[in-house]
Formats: sequence, structure tokens, C-alpha cells
Amino acid sequence: MPGLAYFTICSQNYLGYALTLGRSLKYADPDATFFIGLADEWDSSLPRDQIEFPVIEARDIGLPTFNDMIVRYSIMEFNTAIKARMFGHLFDEHDFDHLVYLDPDIKVVSELTELKALLAEHPSAVLTPHSEAPLDDGKDPDDVRILRTGAYNLGFAAFSNRPDSRAFLSWWEKRMEVDCRVALAEGLFVDQKLMDLAPCYMDDVRILRHPGYNLAYWNLMHRPITRSNNEWQAAGKPLRFCHFSGVIPGKASVFSKHQNRFRPKDIGELHDLFVSYVNEIEVNGRAWISARYAYDEISGLKLDSFLRKLYARAYPEAMSSARVDASGLERMANAPIGDAAGAQLTRYALEVWSARDDLKAAFDITTAEGRAGFAGWITTSGRVEHGINKQFLTAIKLNTVDAPRIDSGPSTQRTSSAKYAPALYRAALPLRPLYRSFPAPVKSVLRRLAFGHQTNQQHSILEARPVGETGICLYGYFDTESGVGEGARRAFWAMQAAGIDVEARALQSNGDFLNDVKFDEAEPGGPTRSSVRLYHVNADQTAAGRNWLDKKPTKARQIAYWAWELEKFPQAWVNAADDLDEIWVPSQFVKASVEAATDKPVVRIPHPIEVPDRPDAKVFAKTRQHWKIPAKAFVVLNTFDFNSYIARKNPHGLLNAFELARRGRDSLTLVIKVHGSGQSGRVRREVLDRAATIPGVIVIDKVLRREELDALQWISDAFVSLHRSEGFGLNIAEAMAKGKPIIATDYSGSTDFVDGSVGIPVPYTLIGLDRDDYPFAEGQVWADPDIEAARDAIGRLYDDRDFGVRLGTAGRDRVISQLSYGRVGSLIKERLKEIGAIE
Repeated sequence: MPGLAYFTICSQNYLGYALTLGRSLKYADPDATFFIGLADEWDSSLPRDQIEFPVIEARDIGLPTFNDMIVRYSIMEFNTAIKARMFGHLFDEHDFDHLVYLDPDIKVVSELTELKALLAEHPSAVLTPHSEAPLDDGKDPDDVRILRTGAYNLGFAAFSNRPDSRAFLSWWEKRMEVDCRVALAEGLFVDQKLMDLAPCYMDDVRILRHPGYNLAYWNLMHRPITRSNNEWQAAGKPLRFCHFSGVIPGKASVFSKHQNRFRPKDIGELHDLFVSYVNEIEVNGRAWISARYAYDEISGLKLDSFLRKLYARAYPEAMSSARVDASGLERMANAPIGDAAGAQLTRYALEVWSARDDLKAAFDITTAEGRAGFAGWITTSGRVEHGINKQFLTAIKLNTVDAPRIDSGPSTQRTSSAKYAPALYRAALPLRPLYRSFPAPVKSVLRRLAFGHQTNQQHSILEARPVGETGICLYGYFDTESGVGEGARRAFWAMQAAGIDVEARALQSNGDFLNDVKFDEAEPGGPTRSSVRLYHVNADQTAAGRNWLDKKPTKARQIAYWAWELEKFPQAWVNAADDLDEIWVPSQFVKASVEAATDKPVVRIPHPIEVPDRPDAKVFAKTRQHWKIPAKAFVVLNTFDFNSYIARKNPHGLLNAFELARRGRDSLTLVIKVHGSGQSGRVRREVLDRAATIPGVIVIDKVLRREELDALQWISDAFVSLHRSEGFGLNIAEAMAKGKPIIATDYSGSTDFVDGSVGIPVPYTLIGLDRDDYPFAEGQVWADPDIEAARDAIGRLYDDRDFGVRLGTAGRDRVISQLSYGRVGSLIKERLKEIGAIE
């Protein structure tokens, strides 16, 4: 067709896609004219001679605010923002009658005869709808998502060279200078949502409803694919082009990472075309896939998402074509906000805070304490999570002497003086009244001598804030390697992080646990003068423990911290609450169970979770080598204790799901970390013998030190728990804190923090318990997770690594906002204030 040309837009890392598109177009239509618009700056070290199509760089298409746009927009935004100008440039330079844009991730299957026939009528534009029938099967995307992102998919758009079309393109181009954003609340989705107005703003817009055009995951549901006599058909019509949005080069196990409706095995006869395409883009893109995006930095200054958003916020109107100055950007980012008293933040820090709802909930930066807390977070955890450059952190004033620093947990890297804190703590107890009478400068000197500058416990143990007259005494199995012991230790650290005056008293466990944990902060159990006594032991040990600790009547407030793992709380333990003022529990699930059995107040205080910095890559390699885990294995981790009731942990369900998921995924590996002798030697043998028969299963059967378990969690790629019930789910939360995506039964305590935004909840059926499954099992129910759903979940994380990373990042953020030491410590402090235990 005379006067017709096609083009795409990509950055260098997507040139393999663009070449595949161009070559498929030329194969279907040898006379087609095809251009590649490069939203990038050409790297002379890359083999340009392998590209047989004309390449037009973005800087050469006449963008009046080019230098502004490359700073304002991310790579994805910039690629879409220049589309309207590329239409205008090609019309201006070549005087084409018609131009057709195609996304680079499209493969043309046959000549676009219907489109050519439409364009021969010289319409203003031709568009294709996302879908032509409801998407109401409960999958993603659905009708609401389509409404939010745009009725027409702009992976395809055709315009004729006529006045109303050129006017529309000019309007669209102008809007793209500052509005190529994902801002659904403002009615914007990069360049696409504005196209909903095209039929209103142009005289003759044609909607091409032919099922063979723009076939993709959002309309495949209504367009079955068949192949007859070597011709592909969609819903009985010739297939013209497929839009393979969300595929991964060389990876035929993922149909599209942007949806959950189709797996490769679900796409019928399209599968062969899909596999062929995946291989083509890998081969065509090998020289380009790792290419650096030129506009990721200017003059050596990295343009991360926060700096780009800060720039856009500072300059809501498009700037002139003058080049943006890197030093000016850095000065803008480091400009202080707020007064000089207390911690001082910067405009860059405020941008980070504004981008995350969890940070806004955790840190009220209108207060001195909130600013200090956020300053501590962004210079530690925030720096690691977002890879923030040091030049954006040095201007943040921590003010660590006068303001408490709220962070995700006790530091493992103390100063030389801070490492002696446990001993100082015991020695300092009698000196607290004297210390509190010192002037502030003297207190400051003593703090510096005792703790240096880097300890997370900014309020030293000498200055710990009083609770009533003599504070709170926490009783627990501090020296015991058990979940209950770990819970007590974490509660102590959380209270310290919140500045609560707390002392620890160690109880001796009489169960099948090791009592060799070194916890220097705890003294032997015994009477205390504290005005609040918190017993971090379960209900069956509460009464006996309290009677042993203090046989005399006391006016101190008595609180117990209980965990339980079934819906009905045992009637036999209800009397343990008789002498308590209230009960604390780790989850809503436990709260409902205990509340149904007693009239005492029941308060949810979750277990606090440390959010550690990511270790050096050498730790990963060394840990995998130590446990003989293949370096390139995709590791799914599970941990449990044979001293617990094994039916609750459901290891056989996990093994069954993994065995099914591993078919065709040879590098998928399940690491099961276990310990304990078990309630039944037979049950233990059955689990280990079953694990030994399944390829890809590695069993680590020993008690690990804390740092060993942390390393094992770090080297895993996902954590799976097909539990039948959990009081909380400590191992799940720990894995989330390390950025691991979660697969977990959608039942009981873990549902407080695990949902579809941080993991894959596994559906279940409630079943009754056998007598030996758990104490007081009669009349109880728990969850039996869907093994096929678990299989699919494991497979999806293996197939779509980017999806897993997104879940893991969201999970880590959730732990920081809801379960960190600072956050849980604040919950404890708030509750103590509510009951009048502190002022």
C-alpha cells in the first residue's frame, strides 16, 4: 500500500524484540516499511550492523523538552511518552499517508489485509479494544483493570495524515511531556488512558474488532486459536498478529508475567507459536539484552525512581530543552526540610517516605520522634532495600543522642563498648535512680561511654524510661532453643527498642529442648519489684510459673502471653487466667480462640521480627556449598521441629506438592530444615524416608545456630508452609523479612500478615482432627491445604522470578511496617499506657 509505514519504540535492551517484530512483519509483507525508534542513546560498542532497519534516536525526533523528559521519566515511561512525537516526526519527515505503531513484543503472523483495507478509506485513526466481552472469571486482568488502564490497547495504533489526526497527535504529544504517568486516581495510565478520548476528539476513528488483531492474554479467553493447512486462526478468522506482552526470552514456562489466567499448557494450539517466539527473541536479543539504559544517570548521578519523582514534583510543568544539571539535582535532593531541632530530613527522604504507605503509617514525621525514627530507617534498612546512593543520605541528620531511633531490630554490629551492654545492664540496675538525677550533658557523656554511636539502643539501660515505679519484668525461657523461648527474647528486644524499662528473668524449660542459648540480659527467675509482670509462657505453665516466682499476694499487674494453634481454647487451661489482669496473644486467630474461653481482656501483640541487612554475596555461595545445594537451584525452604505435632506442620502435603511442581523443572529444589527427636519415632522415619525418595529434596536434620538459620533463609528463593494451623508463623515472617515470597495455607495466625500482595495464599478445606494429632483434639478442626493449588504456586514462583521478587519486596515492607522491633515495641508501650501502667 503506497504511503504506509510501520514503526516500534524500544530501548537497547529490547532490540531483540524489535528485530523479531520487524522480521516477522517483512516475512508476512515483504513490501512493508519498518522503523525502530530508539528511546535510548546508542552504545557504539554494540553491533549496530546487525540491525537491518532504520533506527531513529529519540534525541533526533524534535522533542522540545527532551532533556526534561529523560530525567522525569523511567525507561518504561519514556518509551511510551515519545510515541505521539514519533508519529509526528515520521509524518513530517517522510509525508506518509498512514503510520502504524506496533509494540516491540508483537509477532506478525500474516499480512494485515483488513487493516490496509480500512486505511484505504483514510480514517482519522484505527484502534483495537483490549477486550470485546466481559472478563468475569475472577482472574487478572478483569473488567475493572481494563477500565482503569484504558479501553484500547496501545500496543497497536494507526493514524492517517489528515488535519484532525495531526491535531490530536499534537495534543497527545503535549500531554506526554508531563503526564505519561501511572496515576490511576487522576485517570492516567502512561500514554494509554488518554486514548479513550480519541473517538471524541477525532472525526472518524475506526475500532478494529477483528479477532486476529492484537491477540493477547487480555482477550485470548474469547479468541480460541486453531491451525489448519498451516494457517493460524483466532475465533475462526485469520490470525494477523500476537501481542506477547510479559514473556521472558528463552523461557517458555511463563506465558505472561502480567496475568494469572493462562499458563503455557492452557493456551491450546497457540503454544507452538508462543514457544517459537520465546526462542526467537532470545536468539535475536543476545547482543542487546544486557545493554545499559543511557538515561539511568546524568553526569554520573544515578536517576533512581525517587529522584525522578522528586524532580517531577518540583517541576510540574515541562522544562525547556536546557540540559538538567546533575549538581543542581543533588542539591535539590539534599535540601533539608523541617527545623533544625531533632532529626532533620531531606527532600529526597521525604520522597521515599511519601512513596510507601507502610512508612507513612510507621513514622509520623510531623513529630520529632517520627522524624528520628524515619531517619534511622532510611539510613539503614531503607538504604539496603532501595539501593540508595550515599550522596542522598549524608545530609540526613540523625540526632541520635537526643532522639530515640526506631528501627527494625537490634543491631548485630555493635561498637566496641556496646558489646559489653549486657554486663553493664546488670551492673547499672542499682544506679538508675542516681543516673536519672544527673544533668542532661552528664547523661550524654555516660551514654557515649557505654554505647558509642552505633548501637540501636539509643536510650541506654541506665536511662531506660520508667514504667510506674520500677518498670516491667518479663519472665520467659530466655535460655531455651524453642519457639516460646525465641518469643520471649524478641519481646524483650522490642521493649528495649521502644525505651521501656524492662528486666528479664529466665525460667528453665522442662521440655525436650536445649537450654544453651546465651542471653546475658536475663537473670535467674525469682521475685521482682516491678509494677508489671509479663509471663511469656503458655497457659499450661502460667499458673505453676507464677506460683513458683512469687508466692506472696502482689498488687503488681499480671499479664500472660499465650499462644495456641486451634480454634477452640482448652477448657482445662481456662483457670490459668484466674489471677491474670489480661492476656496477650500473637495473632487475631489466637485472640478469637482465647476470648471465647475467658472474660479477661485479650490483646494482640504480634511477635517482633528483625529485618536484617542483606549479607554479602560470598555468604550465599558459602552457605549453598556447605549444604551441598546447587548454585543455580531455585530453593524453596521449609522448617519444622519434630518435637512439635507433625500433623499440624503437614510435611507430607508439602512433599506431595513439591513432587508435582518439580516435573519439568529440574533445578527446583526443596530444602527442609528439621530437628528434634519427635513425639513418635515412626512418624519421623516416615517423613524422612518419604523425602529421600523425591528428587530435588535436601533435608538438613540438626539444630542450627541463629546465624546458620538466617543464612539458610537468605539463600532460599521462597518459603512454603502448608501448615494446617499456626498460632503466628514465626518462620514465615522471618523469611518475609529477608524479602522471600511466601506460599502459605490461607488459614490461622499467618493470615495477619500473609495475603496475595506478599505471597500466594493456598486455599484449604476444614477437616476434623484425629485424637493423636494435637492436644485436646476432640471436636476441633483445622485446614487441609489444596495440594494442586500449592503445586501451582510453587511452579509459578519458579517460572516467574520477577513476580516472586515483587512479592518478596512487598513482604519485607510489610514486616517493617507491622512487625519490626520498633513497631511492636510501640504497640506494647501504647497498651501499657492504656492500662495506666506507664504515663
